[in-house]
Amino acid sequence: MERIIDKKEDGPEVNNITYAYRLQTVADGLRDADRNEEAEKLYRRCQTMVGSIFGEDHPCILSYNGNIITCLSVKLNKKDKSEEEKAELRKVVE
Repeated sequence: MERIIDKKEDGPEVNNITYAYRLQTVADGLRDADRNEEAEKLYRRCQTMVGSIFGEDHPCILSYNGNIITCLSVKLNKKDKSEEEKAELRKVVE
């Protein structure tokens, strides 16, 4: 997808709402495939893109926030996390 919009590997981020929506679709697929770490990174990237276009208080940010919280909730419920890691995640999720 990066090649389609001609984004250079170390170049600046492209702030484009359509691109953010497409990345969200990829992130949704990753989350559905239990690849939550990768999905969370993409959701955060989308959130940053959309925030820089519309501002952090714009309602369209909410879907990205919800998806990030979903990914963090999955992390929180994993058995291999220490209690300290779980406490940090709870702070974000709550």
